[in-house]
Order: sequence, then structure tokens, then C-alpha cells
Amino acid sequence: MPSCSLLALLWLAAGGPGSPAWAQDPSDAEIARVVRLVRQAERTMLAPPGRGLATAAVGEEVSPVDRVTAARRLLQSPESAKLNARIAAEVAKQDAQELLWGLKFGAGVSVSSTGRKGAIRDATVDSRGIVRVTREDTSSVGYLLEAHYFFTPDVAFLGMENLKGNWGIGPFVAVQAGSDKALSGIGFGLMLGFRRLITEPAPVSGLSWNIGVGALYDPSVKVLGAGMVPDQPLPAGEAAVRTTEVGSWGLLVLTSFNF
Repeated sequence: MPSCSLLALLWLAAGGPGSPAWAQDPSDAEIARVVRLVRQAERTMLAPPGRGLATAAVGEEVSPVDRVTAARRLLQSPESAKLNARIAAEVAKQDAQELLWGLKFGAGVSVSSTGRKGAIRDATVDSRGIVRVTREDTSSVGYLLEAHYFFTPDVAFLGMENLKGNWGIGPFVAVQAGSDKALSGIGFGLMLGFRRLITEPAPVSGLSWNIGVGALYDPSVKVLGAGMVPDQPLPAGEAAVRTTEVGSWGLLVLTSFNF
């Protein structure tokens, strides 16, 4: 059970006693604020993350009941199954937000465009000595590994209340592998992540499905060499198609899952 001195300190931090109506039926915002205070106390005042108010001294792991009890006492509310369930749901939501927030890694697939005009995959010379592009390189699909840093706003996403606290947004960096080369590009941009929604029981999971949009730099885009023009004869003295590789920026769209 949380100590009286600690409860008194948190009680003062929470703003002191509430009115009888507030104590009987606290708002969702008040419950969220008190749960945050309890979690902060676990981390900064008594024990490392994952240790409880009641058990920090002996080093046992905290259970959700410890947080529910501490929060209910800070709210000065009587024992109530309904209130306990509301507090427990808020504890689970904040646990999940913490797991979704911060630096994470993911794997997925991407579609990218080539911003370089005249990018090709293959070209040949026909029987009349005309340069023919047999395969252009305007877009590609590949596998990627990415790292992202999410911030988790405690607001609804586009008005969808069921996503409140279950989504994140932040920057990402990625490396993409293509079908014909080990590393086809390095990209960066902005990413949205959505945690898997399960209502019963409330989950504590950092797993998420992510979508991102950004820019990709490909250092090895193939183009025809100097003097080579599609659908035109080879330059004098040339017997085969010459190509060269150049760097190019393009659009990147990706989807990934945390791991």
C-alpha cells in the first residue's frame, strides 16, 4: 500500500482536495492527470521504471492494482468497481502510449519513384544500329528497414475517438533494398503509426502498423552515356550501348510494422 507521506505529496501535486462531486465522479482528464502523477512517482521518486509505489522498497514488480489503489486515494474517491475499471483502463492506455512513444524500428515494403529523367534498367542496339530502351526505371518496389521516433498525442485522430492515445507521429529514416541490388536507396520523411486495437482486455503493446511518406536518394540510377539518345543511331565509332550511374532523388511511400 502506498505510504501516507507519499500520498500526501502526490495529493498536493494534484491540486489538493476536490469537491464531493469531483471525488464521487472524477472526469477522464482528472483520472489521466492522477495516473500520470502515480507513474511519475514510480520513476523519479521511489524506484526504477516497472517498480510500484507499494513494493519499491522490496524490489518487487508493480501490478496494475497498486496504481489503481494509489490513484483512487489521490482522487479521494470511495471504492467503486466502475471507478477502478476507469482507472485501470487509463493505466493500460498510458502504458501502451509509453511503449509506442520514442525510438523504434520496423520492417516493411516501399514504393519509390525515380526523379531522374531518362532513368533506365536496360537498353540495347537493334539490327539497324538504333539505340532502344527495353526497360525504363520510373518506379520500384523494395523491402526496407526503418527507424522512427514517435510522439503520441493524447487526442483523437481525425475525430476518431477510438484512436485517442493509440496513434503516433514523427520522423523516420530508412534503407531500401531492391530486387537487383542490395541497397537501392536511403530515405527519410514523416510517419504515422497506429497501435493494434483490442478492447477486451485493454492491451499493453508497442506493436504498431506504420505508414510514411518522404524522399529517397538512390546513388546508382542508370542512364544512357553521353551522346547516346533513345531511338537514335549510335554515335560514330560506337559499337554498343554505354550507360552510366548517377545519384537521384525521388518520392518514397512505405508501410512497416514495429519489431
